[in-house]
Amino acid sequence: MRYKLVPIERLTDEQWRQAWDVMYSLKLARHMGSNPEHIVKPPLLTFYCNIMDAVEAGRFKAWALLDEHGTYLGHTVLDKSTGEWELGVVIANEELWSSGLGVKMALYGLRHVFDVEGSDWAVVFTNGRDPRVHDMVERGGFQRFMHFRVMSRETWERKWKDRAPRILRDFDAQEE
Repeated sequence: MRYKLVPIERLTDEQWRQAWDVMYSLKLARHMGSNPEHIVKPPLLTFYCNIMDAVEAGRFKAWALLDEHGTYLGHTVLDKSTGEWELGVVIANEELWSSGLGVKMALYGLRHVFDVEGSDWAVVFTNGRDPRVHDMVERGGFQRFMHFRVMSRETWERKWKDRAPRILRDFDAQEE
């Protein structure tokens, strides 16, 4: 099956509804370490407006993972509302976990952080129960710092900058 990353600005109304369902999935919240009691699902229009306001303000970037039929499968998110770009990756379909898609999605986001935005740091939070995620984040070059992990530009350039294009070569990502 072929997958592609599409900027969220290009989503259809139905894909936005699917994104809303994934973003506020209680099952995914539990898996990723969030307390589902703290998750309040806003109306779809509020969700859309909040995200597009953040995109237009330059503090939020996101790409939807779609299958060949246009079904929303997850997303790569970059959020700069706290000052540094925070990377988030979600794959909704459990059958696709450990498929390598998450790594490609993360590399795509990191390439944007370092090579397009010119940032010196990227941040991730790993609160989930899946030990494979913690291991993958550390093997990827993120270092623990207080209650989150950071990757420096130096680590990106040493470990990923030259390898990312080869890894992403067959990954269909539509530029903005």
